[in-house]
Parts: sequence; structure tokens; C-alpha cells
Amino acid sequence: MTAACEPVSQARPYYPGLARIGDSYQLFMPLCPTDGLLEVTVRDGQAAGKAPAWWRVTGVKDQAGLSEFLVLGDDGPFLETTGKAAARPPVPAEIVVELRQSDRGGASDVNTLYVKLAAVPSYPRGADIRTIRYTTGTISSDGDLATPEEMRQRSECAIGGPNPGAAPRLQPATSLRPGAYDRVKKATLNTDAVTWMNVYSAARPDEDIASHVCDNGPADGAIVAALGRGVSWQGKTDDGAWDWRRFIWNYVGAYGTISAADAIGQVDAKLGCGHYPRGDIEITRVGRVGLPPLPGVDRQLLFCERGEQQDEEVAFCTLLLARRDILSRVVVKAPTEDEALTSARALTGDAAEALART
Repeated sequence: MTAACEPVSQARPYYPGLARIGDSYQLFMPLCPTDGLLEVTVRDGQAAGKAPAWWRVTGVKDQAGLSEFLVLGDDGPFLETTGKAAARPPVPAEIVVELRQSDRGGASDVNTLYVKLAAVPSYPRGADIRTIRYTTGTISSDGDLATPEEMRQRSECAIGGPNPGAAPRLQPATSLRPGAYDRVKKATLNTDAVTWMNVYSAARPDEDIASHVCDNGPADGAIVAALGRGVSWQGKTDDGAWDWRRFIWNYVGAYGTISAADAIGQVDAKLGCGHYPRGDIEITRVGRVGLPPLPGVDRQLLFCERGEQQDEEVAFCTLLLARRDILSRVVVKAPTEDEALTSARALTGDAAEALART
């Protein structure tokens, strides 16, 4: 996974597994200390094309209490689900399990498990999920079965992955105000808010801090916004290809242990760095930009950055808005600061209006 400056995923060696306990199918997914879960999709492995999902859940209610163990078909830990549990047919004979996992810094990866149910080991009700063996593929010396600990040892955490010391600061669900997720959805920009670019990704669950400017992170006090959602747009070149130089992201999340205004204040305190490495981009200038007070907003901040990527100049302008517990962030990437700032200012009214609906 990459830092939250670009919506790019990199493959990570994760090995989920499946076992049957009584009448339920137990899924184990190794998670590094820096990882979260955004979506789970289970499809019929024998269905041609993009068949409807047998089970699809998105967003986790309690990011701080996320477990590595899930029961297929259990909607309880999730914010949204496709279809009603009572209407689901039996589990297909062959399934594809897709896990979209987050680095809790704005990037995500999909890890996949293909399973024939006939090959899934079966255990009696009450078996210890922490010690039984799961079907995984071919990672253990004993066929395709492995314990949770064996799966962890073969996943990125155990082979030089993220340092546990860099684990993000999370908020328990009990700290959030009632109705926070509905307010996050209301504050997220509609896809038609950006008419001069193409939709890259419609609104979906995401996890991130308020901003990564100047290498901001957990060590600086940055806290991951809960119940986050993101939507993005990308420009195209004259020949119709995607333009890597032009991108817009909107991210919205909730705070409970602090206010959204406090989250912006934490970012504001980091802006004096001047330059820093942002993924594969070397940022050479960071500066605040003036912005008239916006109605219905508790705190606002606009800043721009300039740097170089692939031997070309690029610029980012970031708008942060807070209203009580909800944070809205708009980031614009463009070849020049003037272009990025023009787009950021053009979206200021829409972002503030959406936030005011909360």
C-alpha cells in the first residue's frame, strides 16, 4: 500500500483462510497493526462474468475493535450490506472472497481467496478459531491448510512490512456521536460536483487522517477519522488516456475523541516544513492560502504544495473544512499551482454546503 497522496494500490502478500465450524464458515484475514478492512465481497466462483455478489458488506462500525476473524454472511460488524440475510441462497459450491483492506492512510489493496467448499476443513461447533487449520491455497507444508499464526508469518507483517510502531491512532465507536455515519454520507460530494473531470471512483469506504502534509502521522498526534468515505475524479489527455497529473479527491470522516476542528488544527501546526518527500514526489514548497470565512464551518484551512514527479512539475491544493464532528477534505492535483488552486476554490462552496447539511 502507498501513502495517501495517490490512489494507487500495490500488491501485498496476504493469505486469508476459510474453515467450517458447525454450520458457519469462518474467515481469517491477517491484519498488520497498520491495516483496516473496508469491504468484503463473496461471489459465486462458477458464475460467468460479474455475477451479483452472494454477500457484500462495506465499512466497519468499530475500526478500533476490528477482529481478524469474520463469519461469512454476518452483517453485524459492518455499516452497509447488499441484500437481506434471510433472502440469501445457500453458500455457492465454489466462492471467490475479495477483501479490500486499508492501510488507514488513504490507500487500499484487494486480497482474494478462491475456495471450493468441498475442500474446506470442517470442525464441530465450539472449536477454537485461533488454533484450527484453514484452507488458504498452498502456503503451508501440509497441503493448503494453515493455522492463523502460520498465515500471519507468511503475510507482510512478518516479512518486513510496516513497523508496528507506526500503528495509526484510532477512535473507538463509543466515542462517536449518534448518527455520525449518516452525516459523513451527507457531507460527501456528489459525483456530479466535478464536471471538468471523469469519475475515477464513486463514494466508498476509506480510512485516513486529515492530511499527510509535511509527513504528518501518528507520531505527530494525527488521528484516523472514523467511518470515512472517499470519492475521486481524474482528468484525461487530448487522446482520451487517463491524465496522471490531474486528480481530485474528496474524503469525509468523523471524530469523537477530538473535534474535527482540532484535527485541522493539528494539520495547521505541521505546515512549517517547507519541503518533504510525498511518495515518489519531492515537495519543494508548502504554503497557506487565504480563504474568506465560510458559513456553517467551525474551522477551515487551505494550503498548496509544489513539487516534481516523473521529471515534471506538479502541484497540490488541499481544502480542509470542519463542522462539529465531521471533517471534509478536498485535494486537487494539477500541473500548476494556479490550476490546482482554481479547482480547489471552485469546490469550496459545494464542500461547505454539503458539510452544512450535517
